Amino acid sequence: MTATAGSSIDRRSAPETKAVPVSPFAVPRHAASLIAVDEGGGAPRFLMGCRNRAHRFMPGVYVFPGGGVEAGDMTLSLTARLCEAVRLRLSPYAALDERHLAALPLAAIRETFEETGFLLGSPAVFDDAPANWRDFAKIGFRPAYEHLVPVGRAITPPHYPVRYDARFFAVSRARLLAPQEKPCDPSDELDDIGWFSLDELGGMPLADITRRILSDVADRIAAATLFDPLLTMPFYSHEDGVSKRNLI
Repeated sequence: MTATAGSSIDRRSAPETKAVPVSPFAVPRHAASLIAVDEGGGAPRFLMGCRNRAHRFMPGVYVFPGGGVEAGDMTLSLTARLCEAVRLRLSPYAALDERHLAALPLAAIRETFEETGFLLGSPAVFDDAPANWRDFAKIGFRPAYEHLVPVGRAITPPHYPVRYDARFFAVSRARLLAPQEKPCDPSDELDDIGWFSLDELGGMPLADITRRILSDVADRIAAATLFDPLLTMPFYSHEDGVSKRNLI
């Protein structure tokens, strides 16, 4: 029965219920981004694009390609096996089993392909591709997740309406298949996709966390440790309104 003006509700017909407090903060979604690095000739350059201004999350800023883990990534992760060094980098403070951990680099590869057209894969029959991987499979490749190295993790601050628990993976540009070799167009998720140096990015709109991750990656490049999975990586989070950076 619906109460209307002038009506009454028989309180005996329904037990009283107590209001359940609802958290004002969105729950972070597991996500992954790919930091593709071009070290050939001069200063290193990074594959990035500008998020469409229609997006709710970080519109109009330059980001690495990436996005949330999807059901198809979880399906594909059933047959993926991470090396021990990568698994150990991804495990701390995660409470995820190996299948969920393996879905992270897969999501980074798929999102990069969808958003930029660049493909990271090995020639192989991919007849068992989940629905969200079928465009990738049409080219005759399977994702080469073994080339990805975890270099960072960050959880979106609590006050954001959309939040991600994102892992950042590095890969060399030399391992990517150029987008003109793919038969389908990239999605419209990112505009102005290109390879940008740190100097160029310094004058472009970036989120604070993107600048921090870029600084961390630049330090690894300078130390020649970018692709060393045994090296600890930064974990950016927030606790009681305080930004924290831990090494994991």
